[in-house]
Amino acid sequence: MDVHPRVGIAGSQLENANGGAECSAHTFPSPLSELDKGARLGVLSRMLHCYVVTSPLRAAAHPCDWVSGASMIIRRQVIEDIGLMDENYFLYFEEVDFCRRAQLAGWECWYVPDSRVMHLEGASTGIRAAAKRRAWYWYDSRRRFFVKHYGIAGLVAADALWAIGRLSFLLRRGLRIGARGRENNDPKWFMFDLLWGDMRAILTGRAYIPREGKQP
Repeated sequence: MDVHPRVGIAGSQLENANGGAECSAHTFPSPLSELDKGARLGVLSRMLHCYVVTSPLRAAAHPCDWVSGASMIIRRQVIEDIGLMDENYFLYFEEVDFCRRAQLAGWECWYVPDSRVMHLEGASTGIRAAAKRRAWYWYDSRRRFFVKHYGIAGLVAADALWAIGRLSFLLRRGLRIGARGRENNDPKWFMFDLLWGDMRAILTGRAYIPREGKQP
């Protein structure tokens, strides 16, 4: 942080319980990243490499869009410039939003693998359990991030592109052509909870984020 004065946020390399490294340097989610996430198609990921949220691990420190909130150091001036994390996120996406706001204010975010922290992802929330239905707050947080940074149209585009990608994956898996693995490891009712949840939020006005006054 002393060597790079424009670095406002730095994150550690995360390790699982077995000591294996897990990537914690990411690209911001976007409608195109949702297409890649839904399709699980190698050639598409290569074409959209600039939009892939989680890229392969790199051994050296490097700038990235955002780092995991499990271990991050924040320069005080960043907080003075943009405020604290948005409390309207109950859980998940709050650090993504914070790093996005910092970037828009001119600050850099770096991944520093020399700093290592053990992180048992999902130990308290069960976020990685494919057989379990994902908690409502993950969908709310994802929705808030997309609406806040891309607008309602961006959320609709993200959902539509994800659905197109996922339907293509399911079709390829059924035909056994080009699917990256044959198992669908989505949480229970994931497609329904994601798409219907966002549509219902838009139709009822819950997806709308007021622009008046100072927003985090």
